[in-house]
Amino acid sequence: MILLALGARPEIIKFFPIVKKLEENGREFKVLFTGQHYDYELSESFFEFFGYKPDFNLNLKTSLKEDIKAKTKEVLEEIRPNVVVVLGDTNTTLAVGEATKEVGIKLAHVEAGLRSFDSRMPEEKNRIAVDKISDYLFAPTKISATNLREERVGGKIYETGNVIVDVLDFVSKKIKEEVKEDYILFTAHREENVVPYERLSNIMRILNLAGREMRVIFPIHPRTKSKIEEYGFEIGENIEVIDPQPYGKTISLIKNAKLVVTDSGGLQEEARYFKKPVITLRETTERVETLLEGTNVVVGNHPFMFRYFFELFRRGLWPINGFKEKNPFGDGKAGERISRVLEEI
Repeated sequence: MILLALGARPEIIKFFPIVKKLEENGREFKVLFTGQHYDYELSESFFEFFGYKPDFNLNLKTSLKEDIKAKTKEVLEEIRPNVVVVLGDTNTTLAVGEATKEVGIKLAHVEAGLRSFDSRMPEEKNRIAVDKISDYLFAPTKISATNLREERVGGKIYETGNVIVDVLDFVSKKIKEEVKEDYILFTAHREENVVPYERLSNIMRILNLAGREMRVIFPIHPRTKSKIEEYGFEIGENIEVIDPQPYGKTISLIKNAKLVVTDSGGLQEEARYFKKPVITLRETTERVETLLEGTNVVVGNHPFMFRYFFELFRRGLWPINGFKEKNPFGDGKAGERISRVLEEI
């Protein structure tokens, strides 16, 4: 039996193609949800959208690794799956991975080998740690597979493509085309960007700079909203602040935007699918394929860097060479490749 273990919104989204293929092939599997993301908007609404639900809901409402690890071990010792599958780089990913190995069960990691080479990032530490202990590593791109080989990980490496392409092939057929005036889609949620006063101050300067030139739609994360209110920052008139959106609506906003400005790793992938240029509000990114293509730039939280690339964008001078026809994240068959390996296990 296969156990898919997840705890946060990105994992719910990206596990969908694997769930779909395992169901189509009649394979026995279960889904464990830790509850790291427990708000309706960040978890249950996504399960509803993709049409599957957890068989085990730990309902922990925490990102503390030790709590997740302890509760997961209880479930693993009770059901003893053949293999546990984790995805990405959240605290749930690492905690479940460690629990799996301590119980003596095989571990598979989807989205293995992503590297920002920024050791300050908690996600970087998580993904490196789980790659080191995984028996099966599903690398989404050639670069991520190369990272794993160079690190001499002990598990077996498979280059599968990124499951987000499978997801978007499915979702893009369900969303309606919306014709609006030109706008920028802006998101900022990472703790290191929105909690420290000085960094959030710069993010707000970037937001308001963008709003002076184009309409901005800003789905606001609860943490970001709280800090903006706490610090008393003002938001410009040309900026439409909205609540976090259901996944289909979020994808529609990406599809119809002229530019995406974000600190989200997932949005960088989703924007590339729809061939939208991205300005990334981080010092580094693990989605290096978009940097090499020249359709994504990292500007940190520096307003002058943002202004430089935004002006190039407005004048039609960036991206310079446009988008390659072939998506660097794959062909939409990652779920099929991963499920095939899991079935063999």
